[in-house]
Amino acid sequence: LNRDEGPDAAMPGIVRFTSTEQAAAYFMLGETTKTSAAGKERGRTRSPFTQPFFPRSMGLQAVRFAELSAQIPDLQTWMMNTGFVGGDQLDVDEDSALKVKIHHSSAMLEAMLAGSIKWKLDPDFGYEIADVDAPENAELLEKVPAEILNPVLFFEQAGKMDVYKEWVKTMKFKRREFLKKYKVDAKIVATIPK
Repeated sequence: LNRDEGPDAAMPGIVRFTSTEQAAAYFMLGETTKTSAAGKERGRTRSPFTQPFFPRSMGLQAVRFAELSAQIPDLQTWMMNTGFVGGDQLDVDEDSALKVKIHHSSAMLEAMLAGSIKWKLDPDFGYEIADVDAPENAELLEKVPAEILNPVLFFEQAGKMDVYKEWVKTMKFKRREFLKKYKVDAKIVATIPK
């Protein structure tokens, strides 16, 4: 799970990873943003974190996760945004952002577990997102806004593509640097595009 919040919150509602290495990278990243409990600072700090109970070098977490995942045939790994797209609760109240609500998460999980989501490759990050143009996803789109499944649509419609492009650039850099800091295996770091 990933809780995204703030004016550049652009994590899709659900993504499917394309490899065990990519899943391991995002497992290691475990991103969140400061929540509403942070008061004026909410949504301003993006905090990657790692599993604090792993008894060995933090960099080995991702490697071990990839090794374990590779041993399970047909394992699919995914991540969900449990926060917002394009803002926070104050922005939702002003109709200028979207909240990923529990019923959205439930619908995405149900569709994913049923194997009914038609996926497409995200051009910016290389994971898969729900293809909002695919007829196979019509039922999902009745329950979840297209802008939650593919946040670039939200930023296009809001005239904020500059914010989205800056977020993409920043996230690629910060994610790779975070993984490098822990000396994560190069194959895993390489799943985060430059």
